[in-house]
Amino acid sequence: MGFKDAYIPVFTAIRDTLSNLDCLKQIILGKNLKQIGNLNSLPVAIINTDLAKVTPIDGFSGYQVQIPIVLDVIIIEYEAPDWFEKMNTVMSEIVDVLLMDPTLEGKLQDLVWTSYAPGTISLQDCTFYGGEIRFMATLDYSAS
Repeated sequence: MGFKDAYIPVFTAIRDTLSNLDCLKQIILGKNLKQIGNLNSLPVAIINTDLAKVTPIDGFSGYQVQIPIVLDVIIIEYEAPDWFEKMNTVMSEIVDVLLMDPTLEGKLQDLVWTSYAPGTISLQDCTFYGGEIRFMATLDYSAS
């Protein structure tokens, strides 16, 4: 099993877990903005990552990989009277569903919630209401 075979399933497991939420109309893996389509398909969660930290595991011929998971959540494109409640309702459901199984059915050693920032998101010269949720995924990997 190569690294790709351990790494990619982490993101597909997050996508599959989020697809169980009725509050989301779309889940996009990576910032492929063409997939967002028209604004009738909101709320949307965009799953991204950042620089992973790789550390050798003492006494083991493998590595611990800490993968930052970045979820951009776009709820609405305008400031509705109840925008803050809408944002936090959707974002809270995302946090809750991912923390229900922090191993993502055995794909990870752990998934830890690290930040929660409701507010605005700028994409394609537009400002949307939503926010960013971050997790740290821990994966033990061995090339053997």
